[in-house]
Amino acid sequence: MKTEIERKTVNLKLLRELRKRHHYTQTQVAKIIGLTSTDKYTRRENGDYNFQASELMALSELYGVKMEKFFT
Repeated sequence: MKTEIERKTVNLKLLRELRKRHHYTQTQVAKIIGLTSTDKYTRRENGDYNFQASELMALSELYGVKMEKFFT
């Protein structure tokens, strides 16, 4: 019996809210997670590009929440 794998999406609204709640700018978060420009982070937060697993792990540590909370 085949089962369909449930696809989860990153809750971009939550990531934006957490960034603002912790008073970080997009530039600061970009540097913290290892991106070379603010624009790269902005594209991810807007949903134009996907976050990499390592970036989500870094955000999880930064905000002190389990990475699973980022998915819907």
